[in-house]
Amino acid sequence: MCEPKYQEFMAQVRIIEQREDGSQVRVVAGATDKGSVGPVQRYDINSDFMDIILAPGSALKQQIKQGDTAFIYVIEGHVLLGDKVSLLSTKRLGVMEDEDHVSLSAPMGRG
Repeated sequence: MCEPKYQEFMAQVRIIEQREDGSQVRVVAGATDKGSVGPVQRYDINSDFMDIILAPGSALKQQIKQGDTAFIYVIEGHVLLGDKVSLLSTKRLGVMEDEDHVSLSAPMGRG
C-alpha cells in the first residue's frame, strides 16, 4: 500500500472553460480538447474529471484514450449520450467503453 496523494485546492483555483454556445466545463483533472487543464495532477495514473453544464441544444465532444472507460452522471436535466444517442435523465449513470471520444448533447426544451 502506498501513501495517499491528497491534493487540496482553494475555490479560487478553478479552471472553467466557457463555450461560445453558453455551455461551461469546469476541469478538475485532465485536459479538455480546447486546452484547459485542471489543477489536480497525478503522474501515476491518467484521469479526466470534468463538471459539464450544457446549454439547451448544445453539444460537446471530448477525446479520450482508446480503450478507457468514461462514466457520465447526470446531476440535473437530460443528456443525449454517445453516437448511438441514449437519453440519460437526472440521477442516472452512463458508461461508455471502447470509444475514443465522449459525445454529449443537451436536448432543446428539456430541463
